[in-house]
Amino acid sequence: MNYISYIKEKQKIWAKRNNIELIGSQNTRGERLYVKKLENNLYNNKLSTKTINEYENADGQEFGNNKIPGKMQALHSSSALVINVFEYWKYKNNKDIIAKLLNIPSKNIESIVFEEKFPILKDVTKHPNIDIVFHYKNNGICAIESKFTEPYGRKKEYKIEENSFIIFKTKNSEPGFLENSPEKFIYLAESGAEYLIENDIKGVGIDTNGIERSQSEHPTHKKLLRENIMILEGLRLDQVPAGDYILLLSLLKIAESDGLPGRAYLFEHGEIETMLKLFK
Repeated sequence: MNYISYIKEKQKIWAKRNNIELIGSQNTRGERLYVKKLENNLYNNKLSTKTINEYENADGQEFGNNKIPGKMQALHSSSALVINVFEYWKYKNNKDIIAKLLNIPSKNIESIVFEEKFPILKDVTKHPNIDIVFHYKNNGICAIESKFTEPYGRKKEYKIEENSFIIFKTKNSEPGFLENSPEKFIYLAESGAEYLIENDIKGVGIDTNGIERSQSEHPTHKKLLRENIMILEGLRLDQVPAGDYILLLSLLKIAESDGLPGRAYLFEHGEIETMLKLFK
């Protein structure tokens, strides 16, 4: 068992011990790693209005909706960890106590802010959100990032082989992202298409209904199709981990159409052979 699996199993044991109902990342679908009620993930069982406003103004999609849970409801949520450690001190006058424990400057602390945005480039509309920021009376700050399971989930590097079919699982697959920010969906830029062409791939897929967004003259589509590279859009990948798979496409052929509806299936290596043996 790897580190992430161990942590998740321990968290599920904690939830069961406390009679906390768990749901999946898509409510009834997905591994049951989310508390049904946000308050079950919080020591105080509730958030202050000011804290709610700070998270709602951020870009992390921490709160869910009636259909799917938010990130903060995850048993392994880093933001829930932030709340459970720091929200108590956010509204206390003796913030120097927690600062000393963290071994950061502890004098003249003015406030603690969650999910504060720090612009870094003029042309970028989405700026970094810092988990916890201590503000001091001398205009100084101390910024802290909270990581729970992230350090154990480093992505494996994959080499693109010739004739591969590349499928992109992006932030589009995160719970609530497309519902709350449909205009900000992640897409493949023209430079990305050029890179894939250089690697002689057979096809490319992505987890949203369009492979490009707001690009004049649609260069991503044109460059890929010019090289006879198939494009798959609208893939549902929220429960698919990164890896090497066998792709099976079932397409509905329509005469004189520039696009076809269909279904895409991903199989792990050896899975198809195992299924075929069952029918012998």
